[in-house]
Amino acid sequence: MSFKLLAMAFEKEAQEVVKKEREQEITIYARMKNPAGLAQANDTEQHIQAEVKISPTRRLRVRKTSINGQANEYTLTTKVNLGGSSENVRTFDERTAKISEEVFSMIRRTVESYQKKARYIFNVEKMTVTGNNQSLDIEGMKFEVDVYTNSNGSQSEWCKIDFEIQGMEEKFKAAGIDVQDFNISLNIGSLPFKPTDFIFMSDDTSEEDKAKVKQIYDEQFLIFNDRLPQEQQENGVEDKPVETGETTEQTQTDKGAKPEQSEQESSTENPEEATEPQTGTAEDTQEQ
Repeated sequence: MSFKLLAMAFEKEAQEVVKKEREQEITIYARMKNPAGLAQANDTEQHIQAEVKISPTRRLRVRKTSINGQANEYTLTTKVNLGGSSENVRTFDERTAKISEEVFSMIRRTVESYQKKARYIFNVEKMTVTGNNQSLDIEGMKFEVDVYTNSNGSQSEWCKIDFEIQGMEEKFKAAGIDVQDFNISLNIGSLPFKPTDFIFMSDDTSEEDKAKVKQIYDEQFLIFNDRLPQEQQENGVEDKPVETGETTEQTQTDKGAKPEQSEQESSTENPEEATEPQTGTAEDTQEQ
């Protein structure tokens, strides 16, 4: 990817305010046993996005976001992985600026692969955080669940679940809990789409889980430009929402799947770990 092209992306939008934030998140991959349960989400968004990996810890993303009743939004985001603040929690420096539809399309056409996904947002009524021999009930958090469409138009059986925790820090401080030393129990298995076969992301990753996640991306999450007809390479896949429902027949990613964890509760203590592959070539792979 030419740095001249990247410069153009910001030049046209030079007057836009760049949004800066420090993002802390827990990321989990899971297979869905009941995709119809996604319909119970509190909110939904449609994303088409492409990523360029600059180094193992630095990448940029362009995204088109569609929300019913609102104009499409086109953004460019840079992300720098600052490492883990605790087990299974990754911290990013994230900066976002608005770009034009033209710049978005230029980058989407250039990358090897990109993503088309529906984001389902599930609100968490209350969760308990413990640390320093204290416990704290926190409200207003949410799960962001991404479900993908591949080059063949098939909906993925696997999903990506993000749980952002940066909003907790002030509440931690007020309660005297060190953000570097806490435990969170996430009742993931109770979500209505019945996730199972969990793969947790962290800065320490096994080669086995890296390979598993890459396989999921290659077979279910990514749209490869060179596998599309020329017209779709130019204009993108048909821009229609990902439909909720039963997934297509099982792919090879189900073969040799790991035993299911309890659906009642999955804790971030001693999870299976994984690293995401990169989008835009076949990581923190595509996001969020």
